[in-house]
Amino acid sequence: MSTAEKIGHLKDCSSIELKVISCKDLSAFNFFNRLSVYAAVSIFNDEAKKEEQKKHLQQRQKTPVDREGDCNPEWNHPMQFDTKDLSLVDEFDNLFVEFDIRCDSVFGKKSIGKVRVPFADLIDDQCNEAVRFVSYQVRTSDGKPNGVLNFSYKVIKKNNKVGIHDSQESDSSSKLTTAS
Repeated sequence: MSTAEKIGHLKDCSSIELKVISCKDLSAFNFFNRLSVYAAVSIFNDEAKKEEQKKHLQQRQKTPVDREGDCNPEWNHPMQFDTKDLSLVDEFDNLFVEFDIRCDSVFGKKSIGKVRVPFADLIDDQCNEAVRFVSYQVRTSDGKPNGVLNFSYKVIKKNNKVGIHDSQESDSSSKLTTAS
Protein backbone atom coordinates (compact mmCIF):
# COMPACT_ATOMS: atom_id res chain seq x y z
CA MET A 1 0.00 0.00 0.00
CA SER A 2 1.35 3.43 -0.91
CA THR A 3 1.88 6.23 1.57
CA ALA A 4 -0.94 8.24 -0.05
CA GLU A 5 -3.33 5.31 0.46
CA LYS A 6 -2.30 4.97 4.12
CA ILE A 7 -2.83 8.70 4.68
CA GLY A 8 -6.28 8.29 3.11
CA HIS A 9 -7.10 5.46 5.51
CA LEU A 10 -5.76 7.47 8.42
CA LYS A 11 -8.25 10.24 7.57
CA ASP A 12 -11.06 7.67 8.06
CA CYS A 13 -9.80 6.88 11.56
CA SER A 14 -10.28 8.88 14.74
CA SER A 15 -7.89 7.16 17.13
CA ILE A 16 -5.57 4.28 17.79
CA GLU A 17 -5.85 2.16 20.90
CA LEU A 18 -2.77 0.47 22.30
CA LYS A 19 -2.49 -2.05 25.07
CA VAL A 20 1.06 -2.16 26.39
CA ILE A 21 1.20 -5.80 27.51
CA SER A 22 4.72 -6.67 28.67
CA CYS A 23 8.45 -6.77 28.09
CA LYS A 24 10.57 -9.89 28.22
CA ASP A 25 14.27 -10.36 28.95
CA LEU A 26 15.24 -6.76 29.73
CA SER A 27 18.88 -6.48 30.81
CA ALA A 28 19.33 -5.03 34.26
CA PHE A 29 21.79 -2.19 34.70
CA ASN A 30 21.49 -2.45 38.49
CA PHE A 31 22.25 -5.96 39.70
CA PHE A 32 21.49 -5.20 43.35
CA ASN A 33 17.85 -4.13 43.08
CA ARG A 34 14.82 -5.36 41.21
CA LEU A 35 13.88 -3.29 38.19
CA SER A 36 10.79 -1.10 38.59
CA VAL A 37 9.82 -0.58 34.96
CA TYR A 38 7.23 1.49 33.12
CA ALA A 39 6.70 2.51 29.49
CA ALA A 40 6.21 6.10 28.31
CA VAL A 41 4.39 6.05 24.96
CA SER A 42 4.07 8.98 22.57
CA ILE A 43 3.46 9.85 18.95
CA PHE A 44 6.70 11.14 17.49
CA ASN A 45 7.55 12.87 14.21
CA ASP A 46 11.31 12.92 13.75
CA GLU A 47 11.09 15.64 11.07
CA ALA A 48 8.76 18.00 12.92
CA LYS A 49 9.78 21.37 14.27
CA LYS A 50 9.98 21.71 18.04
CA GLU A 51 6.56 23.43 18.26
CA GLU A 52 4.90 20.61 16.32
CA GLN A 53 6.83 18.01 18.35
CA LYS A 54 5.45 19.46 21.60
CA LYS A 55 1.92 19.14 20.23
CA HIS A 56 2.38 15.43 19.58
CA LEU A 57 4.14 14.84 22.89
CA GLN A 58 1.05 16.17 24.65
CA GLN A 59 -0.40 12.77 23.80
CA ARG A 60 2.33 11.09 25.83
CA GLN A 61 1.01 8.47 28.25
CA LYS A 62 2.63 6.13 30.78
CA THR A 63 1.93 2.68 32.10
CA PRO A 64 1.95 2.10 35.85
CA VAL A 65 5.32 1.07 37.29
CA ASP A 66 5.73 -2.72 37.57
CA ARG A 67 7.73 -3.27 40.76
CA GLU A 68 7.38 -7.08 40.78
CA GLY A 69 8.25 -8.26 37.26
CA ASP A 70 11.93 -7.22 37.35
CA CYS A 71 13.35 -8.02 33.87
CA ASN A 72 9.95 -9.26 32.64
CA PRO A 73 7.47 -6.50 33.53
CA GLU A 74 3.76 -6.88 32.76
CA TRP A 75 1.32 -3.99 32.49
CA ASN A 76 -1.68 -4.88 30.29
CA HIS A 77 -2.30 -1.14 30.26
CA PRO A 78 -4.69 0.36 27.66
CA MET A 79 -4.03 3.75 26.04
CA GLN A 80 -5.80 5.75 23.38
CA PHE A 81 -4.27 8.34 21.04
CA ASP A 82 -6.23 10.80 18.91
CA THR A 83 -5.26 10.58 15.23
CA LYS A 84 -7.51 13.33 13.81
CA ASP A 85 -4.67 15.86 13.52
CA LEU A 86 -2.15 13.29 12.28
CA SER A 87 -3.72 13.15 8.81
CA LEU A 88 -2.43 16.69 8.29
CA VAL A 89 1.19 15.68 8.76
CA ASP A 90 3.12 16.23 5.52
CA GLU A 91 5.85 13.76 6.36
CA PHE A 92 3.77 10.68 7.20
CA ASP A 93 6.80 8.44 6.70
CA ASN A 94 8.52 10.19 9.63
CA LEU A 95 5.68 9.53 12.09
CA PHE A 96 6.29 6.94 14.82
CA VAL A 97 4.75 5.54 17.96
CA GLU A 98 7.61 5.59 20.44
CA PHE A 99 7.81 3.36 23.51
CA ASP A 100 10.44 4.53 26.00
CA ILE A 101 11.03 1.69 28.48
CA ARG A 102 12.18 3.31 31.72
CA CYS A 103 13.35 2.21 35.15
CA ASP A 104 12.18 4.08 38.24
CA SER A 105 14.82 3.88 40.98
CA VAL A 106 16.16 5.80 43.98
CA PHE A 107 18.76 7.30 41.62
CA GLY A 108 16.10 8.71 39.30
CA LYS A 109 14.48 7.56 36.08
CA LYS A 110 16.66 5.92 33.49
CA SER A 111 15.83 4.77 29.97
CA ILE A 112 16.40 1.04 29.49
CA GLY A 113 15.64 1.18 25.79
CA LYS A 114 13.21 2.34 23.13
CA VAL A 115 11.00 0.95 20.44
CA ARG A 116 10.00 3.13 17.50
CA VAL A 117 7.20 1.72 15.39
CA PRO A 118 6.52 3.46 12.07
CA PHE A 119 2.95 4.73 12.25
CA ALA A 120 2.42 3.53 8.67
CA ASP A 121 2.96 -0.06 9.88
CA LEU A 122 -0.05 0.26 12.19
CA ILE A 123 -2.49 1.53 9.55
CA ASP A 124 -3.95 -1.34 7.58
CA ASP A 125 -5.58 -1.05 4.18
CA GLN A 126 -9.15 -1.10 5.46
CA CYS A 127 -9.00 0.46 8.93
CA ASN A 128 -11.10 -2.58 9.91
CA GLU A 129 -10.76 -2.18 13.69
CA ALA A 130 -9.21 -5.61 14.26
CA VAL A 131 -7.02 -6.03 17.36
CA ARG A 132 -3.52 -7.06 16.39
CA PHE A 133 -0.80 -8.40 18.71
CA VAL A 134 2.82 -7.56 17.86
CA SER A 135 6.32 -7.80 19.36
CA TYR A 136 9.25 -5.47 18.73
CA GLN A 137 12.89 -5.52 19.79
CA VAL A 138 13.77 -3.01 22.51
CA ARG A 139 17.00 -1.17 21.66
CA THR A 140 19.35 0.72 23.97
CA SER A 141 20.54 4.24 23.10
CA ASP A 142 23.57 2.73 21.35
CA GLY A 143 21.37 0.39 19.26
CA LYS A 144 22.00 -2.87 21.12
CA PRO A 145 19.06 -5.28 21.65
CA ASN A 146 17.63 -5.28 25.16
CA GLY A 147 14.56 -7.48 25.37
CA VAL A 148 11.23 -7.57 23.54
CA LEU A 149 8.14 -5.36 23.90
CA ASN A 150 4.70 -6.95 23.41
CA PHE A 151 1.66 -4.80 22.69
CA SER A 152 -1.64 -4.88 20.87
CA TYR A 153 -3.25 -2.14 18.84
CA LYS A 154 -6.52 -1.30 17.18
CA VAL A 155 -7.31 1.53 14.76
CA ILE A 156 -10.73 3.07 15.47
CA LYS A 157 -12.88 4.47 12.67
CA LYS A 158 -14.56 7.84 13.03
CA ASN A 159 -17.90 7.81 14.90
CA ASN A 160 -17.14 4.51 16.67
CA LYS A 161 -16.81 4.47 20.46
CA VAL A 162 -15.98 0.76 20.98
CA GLY A 163 -12.72 0.28 22.90
CA ILE A 164 -10.27 -2.60 23.18
CA HIS A 165 -11.82 -3.85 26.41
CA ASP A 166 -15.36 -3.65 25.02
CA SER A 167 -14.52 -5.64 21.92
CA GLN A 168 -12.48 -8.24 23.82
CA GLU A 169 -15.24 -8.70 26.39
CA SER A 170 -17.83 -9.13 23.67
CA ASP A 171 -15.54 -11.56 21.83
CA SER A 172 -15.03 -13.68 24.94
CA SER A 173 -18.73 -13.65 25.84
CA SER A 174 -19.64 -14.75 22.32
CA LYS A 175 -17.11 -17.59 22.58
CA LEU A 176 -18.67 -18.72 25.82
CA THR A 177 -22.13 -18.62 24.28
CA THR A 178 -20.95 -20.59 21.25
CA ALA A 179 -19.24 -23.21 23.42
CA SER A 180 -22.32 -24.02 25.52
